[in-house]
Amino acid sequence: MALPVKAEKATACRTIVPLPEKREPSILSIGAPKFVRGLLVLLDRVRTFYKGETWATARENFRMWACRKQTWKRRLDGKVDREEVDTMKQPITKIVVGLEPRRQAAHLPRWRFLRSYALCVMVATVLYGCATPSEDLWPPHPEQVAQTIYVSLDTLHAMIAFPADRPHPLRSVSLGYEEWGYAERAWYLEGKTGVTGVVRALFWPTEGVVEVGYHDEPWAHRTPQPPASLFTFSLSEEGYHRLRAHLRRTVARVDPIASTNGSTFYSASQSYHLFHTCHQYAAEALREAGLPVSPFWALGRSSLAWQLRRAGEMAEME
Repeated sequence: MALPVKAEKATACRTIVPLPEKREPSILSIGAPKFVRGLLVLLDRVRTFYKGETWATARENFRMWACRKQTWKRRLDGKVDREEVDTMKQPITKIVVGLEPRRQAAHLPRWRFLRSYALCVMVATVLYGCATPSEDLWPPHPEQVAQTIYVSLDTLHAMIAFPADRPHPLRSVSLGYEEWGYAERAWYLEGKTGVTGVVRALFWPTEGVVEVGYHDEPWAHRTPQPPASLFTFSLSEEGYHRLRAHLRRTVARVDPIASTNGSTFYSASQSYHLFHTCHQYAAEALREAGLPVSPFWALGRSSLAWQLRRAGEMAEME
């Protein structure tokens, strides 16, 4: 019995399963060097403003270059035939990534604009943090009269000291150092310490106090919180007077708040918080004198000590 024509055609046909489409490797997953991938990620941020055909051509050329590099590597391992090698000899279009007009700028997502803006701010901040000395102020010229200052750093505090000849009120000796520092009033004078004191002092702007004291030794030699470091710098006459004037401007009122252990405390003109502690206070003052110190990087003892050591090495090279 003969089968129907339709059934005969059905038996003669084979079931063909379509092969999955071969996807081209991604530009970030083809074995490119890490610094190249990082550069592409950076360019992707800039692409927000300069989006056009030039960028697409650059991406395609880089993809072709990376694929050829992989193919040559496979050929050395004996995993590619001659015909595939011949295709690599085709020239790649040489293009120059230029600045296209700001197309579709009004239709770009706002978050992409903010991301690019934040990247620019970050780069500018890092460049600002790389402080350089003021050539007119520091280091002093050999023929100029130099003034010596001392910077003390312990575990939690930073102090700036000047040589001073002031008689001791109780002993027949002279107090050799005039020291300036900065602290939070509630922590240092009122005793409001602990975990709540740390959170309050760092994450909420509170009242600060300026400490001015006269002692026979620098703070680094008498601190109860070791380890401590003492740095010595020579300033020009102008840098010395600028430093003095800056420290006087940090005092809001000349009426003292308290006096204890040879130190007098005054109300500060700026509040105390995470980005304005005793380390930033000292860094701002030293920067006013011309030293290569950045308050942005003076977030703690380690970062400020690194900058002071760097300044000392620069002074020795002069």
